[in-house]
Amino acid sequence: MNRRLGNLLPSGGQVAYTSKHYTNDLSGALEQVKEEYFKKAAPPQDVLNKASERIFRRRTMMQSDAVMYVLSRRSIFGFQICTGWLMELHPLGGGPPQGSYSILPCSNSDFQPSYASSVPTLPPKPAPKP
Repeated sequence: MNRRLGNLLPSGGQVAYTSKHYTNDLSGALEQVKEEYFKKAAPPQDVLNKASERIFRRRTMMQSDAVMYVLSRRSIFGFQICTGWLMELHPLGGGPPQGSYSILPCSNSDFQPSYASSVPTLPPKPAPKP
């Protein structure tokens, strides 16, 4: 039987044996998956550099939860309108996260979702000179 199995090996070639060490560390794998997931809808670096704030939107029956990186804020007929990059991490109806430029009413809520620390943060802005 050993002779028959030996005949199945490629002849004349050297067999290189290696050893691998596997660990039971799921936290590293989970962090890598989260990072790849959030990168799919993340704003470009120039948007992050120009953004003035982040606004988090709650999920409702008609709209998904989202993060907006505000580039400009204007008042039109007494309503605050924000323009910026909108990240929809869990779109209605399912699917991968989506990111695009958008115009929405600004909301001034103190809502902080559980994933707030996982999305890109704004780089520090230089302090204005007196």
